[in-house]
Formats: sequence, C-alpha cells, structure tokens
Amino acid sequence: MNTESEFMAKEASALHLVERPPYENRKLKNQALREWETGFWRVGDRTANQLIGKKIYLYDGQKACCSLGGEILAWSTRLDKGPNRKIFYFREIEAFRGAPAPEAGWGNEKCISWKNSKR
Repeated sequence: MNTESEFMAKEASALHLVERPPYENRKLKNQALREWETGFWRVGDRTANQLIGKKIYLYDGQKACCSLGGEILAWSTRLDKGPNRKIFYFREIEAFRGAPAPEAGWGNEKCISWKNSKR
C-alpha cells in the first residue's frame, strides 16, 4: 500500500522551444539586464509556475543547438490567443548557447523536461 509520502509528482525543470529565424516572436526587453521574452506557447498555469527560476532554451529547430537561453523570471498570459498561451520572460545566460536539444519529448515545437519529486 502506498503512503502519501511515497506519491511521486511530476515537476517541470526546463522549457525547450523552437523559435525559428527571423525571430519575430522573441524580443529583447532590456539590453542592459539581458532580459528577453518569448512568443506565446500553450502551457498550463501549474507548469508555468513550476518553471519560474528554471531553465529555458530556444532553438532554431528540434535538432539544432540552443541559440538563446537563460533563467525564467516570470510569465504572462496572452489572452487574445487563449487562456493557456503564455509568454515567458527570462534573463539570458550566455553559457546556454550551443547546448543540444533534447532528442525526445517534442510536441508542437515545445518540449518540457520533467523530474519526479516526492510530495
């Protein structure tokens, strides 16, 4: 019999997005602080909240290396596109450039990395 302490929950640990050139969706919001925003992506509120403080990677394609990435600072809803469409705000981390894309888990040009954690 499983006890409540053995219950495992998925927790989002990183967000991987394909935003292809000419990069019409990603925007540099503050050059001095190296803060960016993404286009709008279908992500639930619970997952979006878990991603704050976690890593984000943007790629030119699913088999490409990271072209821009960093730490997620916040998100907002793009209501004109639907309640689950999120824009993510992040601070660029130069060391993320060149990281390979995950091989599996892609859907609609988005991949969320998960880790299990005990609740």
